[in-house]
Amino acid sequence: MRFFGDDQDWVVRVMQPIAERQIYSKVWPDCAILPLDDDATHRLKRALDIGGADKALQYPDGRVAFLAQRFRKYDCSRFDDFTLRCDRPLSGRKTEYQKCLDALDGSTMLAAYYCYGHVNEQETGFLRFRIIDFRRFLEAHRKGLIPEGELKANRDSSARFLAWPFSLLPRSIIFWEKEDEDTEPPTIT
Repeated sequence: MRFFGDDQDWVVRVMQPIAERQIYSKVWPDCAILPLDDDATHRLKRALDIGGADKALQYPDGRVAFLAQRFRKYDCSRFDDFTLRCDRPLSGRKTEYQKCLDALDGSTMLAAYYCYGHVNEQETGFLRFRIIDFRRFLEAHRKGLIPEGELKANRDSSARFLAWPFSLLPRSIIFWEKEDEDTEPPTIT
């Protein structure tokens, strides 16, 4: 059974540096990527986490956008879907889905982008990576323009999540994507 702390450690220690080097630095070459997860008890981190923020993207002119992230292990790569955790019964922690809908309803801070990668078998890169315009996704979901996600559970019952096949999502919510591990991401400014 995997617990939240184990997942979080793997994301922060292994996958975030790879995503920053292979994806973020190329998609946003002129921007600083600021960590928000150095200290989970820090007040600012807790405040930003309410809107799903895992990283801050600082543009050269000083503007800031927030990035949410999800990296799925290789054994889940056969599922080409976008998932949001909606329940963690073992820990009772509030999930991305709950936090982000609350932020949307309250017109409070919400991650601008949801960075979603399927990790390769060696955990050295990504088979697929998509950056979703997250506000557009949530607004389209709320308006019924996106079908309801299918409710699924992890094999170990540590979490339940909603899953939306990428093939059913409108192209207008995809900010950037790469489908091939060898493809270089284009620069977006």
